Amino acid sequence: MIMDALRKRMKTIIYVIVVAFVATGALVYLRGPRGGNSQQEAYAQRSDRPVATVNGEEISYQEYSYQLNGYLRQYQNQISSNQVVGLKSRVLNNLINQELILQAAEKNGINPEISEETIQEQLDQAINKYASSKEEFEKIIKKNGQTIEDVKNTIKNSMTMQKRIEGMLAKVKADVKITEEEIAKEYEEVTASHILIKTDDKDDKEAKEKAEKVLKLAKAGNDFTELAKEYSEGPSASRGGELGSFGHGKMVPAFEKAAFAMKVGEVSDLVKTEFGYHIIKVTDKKVASGEEFNSKKEEIRKKLLSQKESEAINQWIEETRDDSKVIIKDKEINAFTAAQEGDLKTAIKDYKAAIKANSGSYYLYHNLADAYQRNGNQEDVISTYQEAINKYPEQVDFYMSLANIYQKEEKFDKAVEVYEQGLTNNQDNAELHLGLGDLYRAQDKTDEAVVEYEKFSKLSGDNLMAHYRLARVYSQMGLEDKSKAEMEKLKEIQKKKQEQVKEEREEENKAEETKTEAKTEKN
Repeated sequence: MIMDALRKRMKTIIYVIVVAFVATGALVYLRGPRGGNSQQEAYAQRSDRPVATVNGEEISYQEYSYQLNGYLRQYQNQISSNQVVGLKSRVLNNLINQELILQAAEKNGINPEISEETIQEQLDQAINKYASSKEEFEKIIKKNGQTIEDVKNTIKNSMTMQKRIEGMLAKVKADVKITEEEIAKEYEEVTASHILIKTDDKDDKEAKEKAEKVLKLAKAGNDFTELAKEYSEGPSASRGGELGSFGHGKMVPAFEKAAFAMKVGEVSDLVKTEFGYHIIKVTDKKVASGEEFNSKKEEIRKKLLSQKESEAINQWIEETRDDSKVIIKDKEINAFTAAQEGDLKTAIKDYKAAIKANSGSYYLYHNLADAYQRNGNQEDVISTYQEAINKYPEQVDFYMSLANIYQKEEKFDKAVEVYEQGLTNNQDNAELHLGLGDLYRAQDKTDEAVVEYEKFSKLSGDNLMAHYRLARVYSQMGLEDKSKAEMEKLKEIQKKKQEQVKEEREEENKAEETKTEAKTEKN
C-alpha cells in the first residue's frame, strides 16, 4: 500500500531530477562546509544513522541533508512550513530512485571511463567561472580544506555517476518508438457543439424520447445553436452547445469515436454515454494531411517521444522499486507517506513520535493538525495548534491557522484573540496585521480593518507584492484614495529598485573588466 502512494507522488520526469542531483554535486568543493541556517538545520536534522537503505545500500543523512538544504537555499522564503515534509519526502525518494538506477547500471556493466582531458576541461570551466586565475581558485578551495586533486576526484566521481545514470536510462528507453498513427492522432482535432439530455435525473426511456424529439428538429435543419440553448441540459447550453476544439483522448470514448468519424456540418444520431444522450454537430476538423501537418510532424514526434520515454522510465523505476527492498527510517517521511496513503491513525502516531524526537520540528504541527482534520477530530486540530503556539510563539503561521479555523466556525471573538496573542509575541509581523485586518473586514468593521492594514503597509517596507495586494483590497472596499496611495508607494519602490539594479550592473561590469585585465596581465 505504501508503494502505491509513493507511485502517485513520483509521476515526474525522474530522469531529469536524478541527473540534476548528480550535476549539482560536481561543484561541491566550492560550497564550503555543508552547514545551513538554523531553519535548514531544523528541517534536516543531522544523524549518524542512514535515512534509508536500498537493497542494503545506505543513503546517509549527510547526503540527504545536503540535497534538502540545496532545495531550501534555492527556494528560500517560498516554502511554507506546512510544505516541508512533502519536500523532504520528494528529496529522499529521488535519492532512492537514483540509487536504484546506479545499482541497475552496475548489474548491466555500465561503468564509463572519464578521461583526464574531460576532467581537466571541467576544472578549467570551474576556474574561469569562480576565479580570475588558478592560484586564486586554489586559495578559495583551500579555505574549505580542498586541493586541486580533491576537486578533480570530485569531478570524476560526479561525472562517472552521471554517465552511469544516463547510460542506464538510455537502455531503459531504447525501445521507445513513435508510430505515424500516433503522430496523426496527436495532430487531429475536431471542433463541435452538442446537445445533452441527461439520464441522472430521469429514467432512460424518458431521456431517450426527449433526445429523439430534439434530434428530429436538428436533422430537419433547425438552428443547432438555438436548439442547444433551449433543450440542452449540459453546462455548454448557454453557449449554444459549443465545446470548442478537442483532440483524441479528451472526451469519453463513445463521444470521441462519433465526433472524429463525422464530416463538417454533419449532425450525429443519438450518442449514449455515462452522462446521457448526445446530439453532436461538427463545425470544423483538423485532419492529419497537407502542408501544415507535414511541417509539424517532427515537432510532434519529438514531443511524443519525450513523453513516452518519461513514462517508460517511470514505469521501470516503479517496477524496479517493487522488486527491491527499500526501507525508509525517517519517522517524518513515514508519517507523511501514511497520511498520503490515507492511514491517518498511523500518520498521527508517527507525527507525534517525530515531534517528540526532534525539538526543532515545529513544522510537523501543521501536518499533525491536517491529519486530525482529515480524520474528523476538530478538537484535536485546535489543541494541536494551541500546543504549537505555546511551544513556538515566534511561528506566526500557527496563529493564522488557528484564527482561520475560528473564523470559519464564525467564532470571530476567539479569532481576534488569537491574532492579538500573536501580535503580543510578534508585534512587528506584517502578515498578522493583514490577517487581523481581513478578519475585521469580514465582519464589516471597516475602521478597525483600515487600522490593521495601515500597520501592514508600514511594516511591509519595499515589498512590492504587499503594497499591490493592499491596493487591491482597498479598491475592493471602495477606498480608492487609499488604493491610489498604495499604488504610488509601489511606483516609488519600483523606481528605487530599477536604480539599484542599474548600479549593481555597473559594479558587475567594472568587476568583470578588472578580472579580464588581471588575466591579461598574468598571460
